[in-house]
Amino acid sequence: MGSFLLATLCSAALGGEHTHFHPANADLYVEVPEVSALVTKLRASPACRFVDDAEVQKLGALTQQLGFDLGALVRGVVPRIGAEAPAEALYAPGDLGDVSISWSGLDRAPGDAAELSKRAGLVIVCDFASESGARRMTPALRAAGWLTEAGTSTGDQTLEVAGVKCFVEHHHLSALSVELDAWSVCAGARWILGGGTETVERIEERVAGKGSGLPVHEVLFASERTFTPVTGVVVARLHADLETLPFLDTLDTSGLGGTMISSLLPFAGARGEWRIELRGERFVTESAYVRHPSVTPLDQLYGHHPVAKTSTSYVPKEAVGAWVMQIQPEKLATMLDALLPAAPTPARTRGERDAEIEAAFARSVGTNVAVAMLPITSLPVGGGGSLMPRVLVTIELKDKAAFQAAFAQFVARTKEERPKVVVEERPYHKIPITVFSETSTDAGAKPTTPNDGNPLAALFNTDSAKPSVVVLDDRVLITLSPTHARTEIQRSEKKSADTELHPIAAEGRFPPEAIEASSMDWSGLFGKLYDTARGFAPMLAQGGSLPFDPTTLPAASTFTRFFQPSYSWTKRTDLGLYTYSESSFGPETPITLAAVVSGLSRTQGGGAAALLAGGASARAPTTNERSSKPKPAPSEGVAPAKDEAREKTLAVLRTIKTSIAVYRSQTGSVPSALARLLDATDSFPNGFLVPREVPRDAWSHELRYSPGDPGAKYKLWSLGADGVDQEGAGDDVLAP
Repeated sequence: MGSFLLATLCSAALGGEHTHFHPANADLYVEVPEVSALVTKLRASPACRFVDDAEVQKLGALTQQLGFDLGALVRGVVPRIGAEAPAEALYAPGDLGDVSISWSGLDRAPGDAAELSKRAGLVIVCDFASESGARRMTPALRAAGWLTEAGTSTGDQTLEVAGVKCFVEHHHLSALSVELDAWSVCAGARWILGGGTETVERIEERVAGKGSGLPVHEVLFASERTFTPVTGVVVARLHADLETLPFLDTLDTSGLGGTMISSLLPFAGARGEWRIELRGERFVTESAYVRHPSVTPLDQLYGHHPVAKTSTSYVPKEAVGAWVMQIQPEKLATMLDALLPAAPTPARTRGERDAEIEAAFARSVGTNVAVAMLPITSLPVGGGGSLMPRVLVTIELKDKAAFQAAFAQFVARTKEERPKVVVEERPYHKIPITVFSETSTDAGAKPTTPNDGNPLAALFNTDSAKPSVVVLDDRVLITLSPTHARTEIQRSEKKSADTELHPIAAEGRFPPEAIEASSMDWSGLFGKLYDTARGFAPMLAQGGSLPFDPTTLPAASTFTRFFQPSYSWTKRTDLGLYTYSESSFGPETPITLAAVVSGLSRTQGGGAAALLAGGASARAPTTNERSSKPKPAPSEGVAPAKDEAREKTLAVLRTIKTSIAVYRSQTGSVPSALARLLDATDSFPNGFLVPREVPRDAWSHELRYSPGDPGAKYKLWSLGADGVDQEGAGDDVLAP
């Protein structure tokens, strides 16, 4: 259901009020006006023009060669309500008009069930131009797999709407990893769906005026009067009262899923109203809200005074992302604690020592802070490069000696309370870099290698964060890697010769009363990463073959030209906070991302998408289904077991193969022996393998390697389980 919820975008000043259908305690309520007309208008948006571009479509054809038809994934999971759109169109909204959606039970109240599926309620109301349009909605959702047959029958049931009794259909709904019992009715040209705790009886009470619904639109969105006048097309309006990030329990909060949810749902952790508008080629979002009590170390660190120009001067000109703000200096220790890789042992409560450290930090640092994200310029291949985000936190320093004393206390406390944390001093240009890392719990553990048949998979083998702190004369630097810290030391030494500022420092970029401001150049971030990978692709091809010709890859400018940087700022008002943001990306971007992730989940076995798991493939069978379905015979419907040893060996061979490709790019020929991959060079001082040893296969055999003449080709293989041949046939495992 997730793709549908996003694909319908969500309902504005509705021709017929929808609010009374939705519960008064809704955690999230969204409206979208005239969806069919809106989809047409959105075709002028940057993302849609990007999809329609001929050069980009060539790149899409290339992804199909790699086995990822993203367009087909989207079309396969988004319901096609109308048949008038061409088959290749991503959306077919038919004559769908106003839409409203509400979720309740996302926040867990005392006494509520722990499982979201047992406390969540969902209501969707869709208005169509015709009754036939409304009747196409349920079949479209069934065809897309979001609705399936209900496990049990409740007999004939009706819902009275506007004096007309409408027949109720019962379904099973899969939405955002939540399984709900659901029902729907067609009331003329209006289609209504309820799920979870939003039963037919509850809706009937509200429709009859016996239950509490949301206030009328003008009251619910009264704060919109403080926004700028509408000059474009309203895409969506939202009302939220959420203390938590919805559906976060289905995600790894330290990984991509949590990051996406936090970025795409700015209303999480707040109560207020949001309006999204398309003005020309830019999406403008305005919001009036109050924050719920701080729940993260970053929220606790956040200050409340206007941003100073000092903060913007800390942002490197080449940063693709920037965030400037004021902080509460006494909370700095809390943020540093949150960055450390291991929790205190045993867990402790705040004491007098903590108060002393906080006070010492408060005396030594200022309130001006900048957080920057630098472009990724290298790839983790052959022991060099990393996909670790190049995040730089710069904090104003008032008293260097006082900070060093406070930081020494912090480090001493860390060593005592976190025995798994290793603290090292690594001087660079006579400036100490304090590096925090975690000791391995398994002495024999080795970095994992992506287990993927794609020869480009080795590009995405990332390392772990090692928070690093550098104390300069006028500022404190915090990075996620000592390598990044060294780069920033070099930058600081050259700063006197570089007076160019980041765009966020431009006059008028944000008003003087703003308490925080940010920018993000997504094109710059992913464009530079793409060009880096594009330049490296031919090198990977030297050791074997790629499923495409690397020379046919277009430059990043082919698709980044459509998107301009995003900007945002926040100020205080009598109502709480007001945030203004503008971006080239609108709701159609997370819609497509959601559809792709959901499609991957279904086509790749269901576990690929923690963000959006849904549809028939994700539904848990009912009790009747479990008992009635015959168990398959051993040879029937059972996937063959994977040979784990072979899979691990293939992963090792891929790692060696990639390292050989990097070695050849540095020396002009393949190594004469695998041991040469351990040789240090200026570019790879630790050799071409991490860890610095030649790995063995899963059976503990040494790998076989035969370089060709004149050093351009080679043969690489494992002896296998061992029984046969040893020259690459039988049970030997050849490098892929």
